[in-house]
Amino acid sequence: MSTAFSHTKNRYPRYCSTNSEMMNRFIPPLPDEDKAQLQLLQVTVIMRHGSRTPYTTENCWEGYSTQWDCADTMTTFMKPAPDVRETAKLGFLFEKKYDAGRNALNGSCLKGQLIDEGIQQQSLNGRILRSAYITTNNTNQRLFESTQYGQIPYTTAVRFRADDEQRTLASGQILLSNLFDKPEINDVIMPVITADYSRDVLSPKIEMCPALEEISKEAYSSKEYHQILNNNANKDLMKVFSNKTLRWRNPDGDLIDCLMTTYCSDQQDRMPDALFTGGTASKENGVTDNDGSLFSHLFSFFVWKKSFHLTYNDAKYSKIIMGPLLAEINELLRLSRHCTDMKDVLDMNLTRLHLISGHDSTLMPIMASWNVWDGQWAPYASMLIIESYSVLEKSYSSNATHVFRLLYNGQVITFKFPGCVNSSQLCDLDVFLNVVEPYAARGRDCSTKFKNEDSLAMPLFLSLKWAILFTIGACLVGSVATYFAFCRIHSKKLVYFMVDGRTNV
Repeated sequence: MSTAFSHTKNRYPRYCSTNSEMMNRFIPPLPDEDKAQLQLLQVTVIMRHGSRTPYTTENCWEGYSTQWDCADTMTTFMKPAPDVRETAKLGFLFEKKYDAGRNALNGSCLKGQLIDEGIQQQSLNGRILRSAYITTNNTNQRLFESTQYGQIPYTTAVRFRADDEQRTLASGQILLSNLFDKPEINDVIMPVITADYSRDVLSPKIEMCPALEEISKEAYSSKEYHQILNNNANKDLMKVFSNKTLRWRNPDGDLIDCLMTTYCSDQQDRMPDALFTGGTASKENGVTDNDGSLFSHLFSFFVWKKSFHLTYNDAKYSKIIMGPLLAEINELLRLSRHCTDMKDVLDMNLTRLHLISGHDSTLMPIMASWNVWDGQWAPYASMLIIESYSVLEKSYSSNATHVFRLLYNGQVITFKFPGCVNSSQLCDLDVFLNVVEPYAARGRDCSTKFKNEDSLAMPLFLSLKWAILFTIGACLVGSVATYFAFCRIHSKKLVYFMVDGRTNV
């Protein structure tokens, strides 16, 4: 499989994360006036895995068939617990190969597996972090004095968090292997914190939390959503599915997965010709962001459609779904709040680098909950970084004792964070902690409106409703009965008048 990294940037959309695009993600140094006044204490990196194979094949276009071969396999090594090491001889590393001939992707790759492009992306990410936080000339911005992981003074200095998926585990492994030098000794163990995939907070399942399902349904039934969905431009766009212009198997399929994995691995020749019509696109020269092509229009539309619920109603969905992970982040940042220099960091055994290897579905909800998301799909190998600093000099422009800087793919976005000043790269750390604290919870509140707010009021409401209906019904019945009774009496009096001959009734 050829690599997209051999091509020029202008042929590929930003989400493909080509080598030239990623070169713009290097972390800028602090402003000169801040370098001597601040001491870096902790860095939190939340990243998306690198380029991968598809995780779905049944919902792409008719005739969709690709040969996915993974030449480079990842080696994993699990060391037995101390009490069994005496009896367990560890002499081999094992490579896991998916080549038994029954794979869904018609080759040697697992569905959703990291591919060559992803390995290159994460290698560069490791070098980006290394240059910013280890080999930098600014000693106040160094997290580690040595490039050797084995020389770190305590095991909790690096905290590696990933869900139990090949692409996230491998992405973190590759990044860290490029952040630090190759170990001088063979027996260097780096812990990986993970969980049962079905329950992991990095890729939570919506069906596990009724509140998330409720919020999502509310978002997609809202007037705001349907106004945009049903405007003329989007109606015309959706006709390409109904009239089979794209030969798409399922209009509700994951168009983003189909397009990103196929195009970013340089297999556009396997894609429907219709995608390259319009604007400046062509199948030979490729597409770019917002180039006017059907490809670009469809991708933008489906990004909006798939992510609408993330920002709906003050990003309530995002705050709930990412609450447990944000609690982990906040807890470590609060610990850094108690340090003033690297001696304190050492004395507290503070986590200096907190690496979280997740998905687009990790990054985008977090940024949405902070109101800093640009609405664009998170590219492969994206990195969202929180730097925590202590203020060394009282002459610093802010009264804060600790500040933070927020970066996304090499761009400083601190000014977007609620409560931060637009003109500064840095912001009071307490602002961050106080904004995130209300929804950073280890346990999600998954109660629905019906079960929570309205459960007590509902029976009373129903009782009142039926009481009113009963009263109205009784009144109607009574009125009808009275009417007929009056008619009977009146008819008798008329008969009496006629027989008796009297003029008064």
